[in-house]
Amino acid sequence: MRQPLLVFFGALAAGILAERHIGFPPEVWTACCAILILLSFVLRRADKCFAVLLVASSVLMGGVSASHSVCAVRASSWEATILALDGNEVSFEGTVEDNLNTRPVRGAQVWTGFWMGDLRRAGAAGSGVRVPGRLKVSWIGPDTGLAYGDRVVVRGTVELPRGLRNPGGFDERLYMARRNVFGVLRADEIRKTGRRGGLKGLALSARSRLSRKFRDALAPSAAGMVEALFLGERSGLDTDFKASLADTGVMHLFAISGLHVGVLAGLVWMGLRLVVRSEKARIVGLLMFLFFYSVLTGGKDPVVRATVMAAAYWGGRLWGMKSSSLNALGLAGSGLLLWRPEALWDPGFQLSFAAAGALVYLFPRMLTVRELRQSRSDRPAVRVWAYVKSFLIVTVLAWTATAPLVIFHFHRLSLLAVAANIVLFPMVLALCFLSMLGAIVSFLPATALGVILWPAGWLSAALVSTVNMLDSPKGMCLYLPAWQTASWVCYGLVFFWLARNRGIRLRRVRLTAMILLLLFMTTADRAAAAWLGAADRVTFFDVGQGDAALLEFKSGGTCLVDTGPPGSGRWVIGPYLRSRGLRGIDALVITHPQADHAGSAEELLHDFEIGLIVDNGDESEAEFHQRLLRLIEERGIRREKVVAGDRIGGFVRTLSIQNPAPYHSGGWDLNDRSVVLEADLGWARVFFSGDAGEKAFEYIRTPSAAGSPRILKVPHHGARMGEAARGIAAAIQPEVSVVSVGKRNRFRHPRPETMAFLTAQSARVVRTDTDGAVRIEPDRKDGVVIRQWASARAERERLPTK
Repeated sequence: MRQPLLVFFGALAAGILAERHIGFPPEVWTACCAILILLSFVLRRADKCFAVLLVASSVLMGGVSASHSVCAVRASSWEATILALDGNEVSFEGTVEDNLNTRPVRGAQVWTGFWMGDLRRAGAAGSGVRVPGRLKVSWIGPDTGLAYGDRVVVRGTVELPRGLRNPGGFDERLYMARRNVFGVLRADEIRKTGRRGGLKGLALSARSRLSRKFRDALAPSAAGMVEALFLGERSGLDTDFKASLADTGVMHLFAISGLHVGVLAGLVWMGLRLVVRSEKARIVGLLMFLFFYSVLTGGKDPVVRATVMAAAYWGGRLWGMKSSSLNALGLAGSGLLLWRPEALWDPGFQLSFAAAGALVYLFPRMLTVRELRQSRSDRPAVRVWAYVKSFLIVTVLAWTATAPLVIFHFHRLSLLAVAANIVLFPMVLALCFLSMLGAIVSFLPATALGVILWPAGWLSAALVSTVNMLDSPKGMCLYLPAWQTASWVCYGLVFFWLARNRGIRLRRVRLTAMILLLLFMTTADRAAAAWLGAADRVTFFDVGQGDAALLEFKSGGTCLVDTGPPGSGRWVIGPYLRSRGLRGIDALVITHPQADHAGSAEELLHDFEIGLIVDNGDESEAEFHQRLLRLIEERGIRREKVVAGDRIGGFVRTLSIQNPAPYHSGGWDLNDRSVVLEADLGWARVFFSGDAGEKAFEYIRTPSAAGSPRILKVPHHGARMGEAARGIAAAIQPEVSVVSVGKRNRFRHPRPETMAFLTAQSARVVRTDTDGAVRIEPDRKDGVVIRQWASARAERERLPTK
């Protein structure tokens, strides 16, 4: 084999993938692997058989490592432990290791969150016993002044992280498990006990000290950028700025990766050349720096990959051996997968290795002999021009290689990504240099350090302005559904054929063909996904203690009924709309101006195009609603104030308004003035009741239960229902009743008597606090399908139509 370590890496990945889909017991994988390894040694003289058996053994080794995954074992152990605790208070002692973040809450209180590792039980029987994995700690109280490396004792209640709760949303449990975090502790008390020692303690102390120095010396925005570029800590970046980075396709510039490691390694190497004469001593010093830097940044996969590849290259140079970049890539990937097989599913791992593989394998094939000579020319202008052309090739290759993964994980494709990378890279490079310089002279007082790092503030402001300018053109960021399997295979085969085929001599033609191929596959796959996924359906989102439901129609129209509390638009509804390839909403119905129903409307208006806003005309004095009304007026969005008897149609099926009454002004509160509507899906009718109370239900006419199946959105999150509300619900005779409610809410919704009544009236009752988001759509037979995102029961159930 020419590249044995690369082949081993690919075989390991194939084995891990196979284990996920086949699911053999660990003993079967282990036995098969042992048999194949034994056969490999018996038949080692038969070259072809030996190679085939060795690859097969590597595949099985990947299956063995995945089936014996430490992550899976720890996750099951934590799940059993947390279920046994069942909300009881528990104490842990550990070290503040990662994701330390604070923000003001109210008065002198702050919210503090961090990941705590090196865990031991405290204050109970079995105290001092080591606990595998890490905890996410959340604390609201006085500022404790925590820093990385602090040893703390934390007391509180522990629970499992939230899993996937909404379609297109964020799976917190999976994300944290891949980072060795298995529990969430709501702290009632935090007490410092000392500092952690050893190499890791030294790295954590250095990280904390550098972070504090940067924040003391620079403005918050500049300090956040320097921390992101040097320490991998992105909590200091503004949320809107991070959204703009994602839309322009340059988020990777602010995530520690091989680019940053290479820049820092180059700066360290130049510094060592000034003070150390021996090349071997310089290599040893560089490798020690890279190892410490990987620990300093938390051992993230892209940093470890770059460190291992650099160690393989410089180690070979140290021992006078010729090293292969592809083998170094295989060595880094194999080591990470053997240590953490679940890393294969991590977006950072996939993007890092896809970009590195494309550059290492394809970049040399895209250069001519003449260009290689120009890069070594003594003439500065010729050398600079050669480097510029090389950088353009690198940018296009990395973008086209990682674009399918970006679409799959983040459902977006920026058409300005290449241009944005070219414009922003020099600024980021300069900031990397300044952050490295700041780390070297961090022993200076904050004032002196601020003077040295003064250009960082100017560069940060220029970066923000440039990113905002690049993000302003509409339509340059496409929101796309995840690619289908056939699209992946087709794109991969044609991409590498275009890159390798020497018959296509002009490099510009090949690069242009790659970009056109990407855009063609994206367009074709989007059309196929839209055709396959077309259906009249309703999705009730899990937005906590609030309401938000989306109606989707075969015609392509969409209607959102309420938006949930603040944050739901950005973290729940927005990701789903992007995963469906939608840039806007045809109609937004706001049942009444309370934060749990309209708190995210402003976020959606900023991020998406809204064609029509439907409400009852109330103008609350709440600050969020005043901002919303001003934004509606500034954007010139059509607003329609409705009363009972109105009908909304055109782009969607008919929406019939049942409430508010035209004469509701006297003595009706905000809840009773809620817009109550009935949506016709063709195969079913959905009754949205908002927070309507008894007065409203006394006015609403009794609907007929005949015809299509009925779906009831239970009023007021399952609060007590009066006689009129019960009468309406009984008349509807819903096949499905949906309670949109938050877990452990202070109102104690839903009420037991309401749930008992609904259970007696409905064929099926679902609630978002236990089942997560709920989607209801017709199946191909005479029935409906219910999808519950977080339910422990089967994901799909069928209910007969009438």
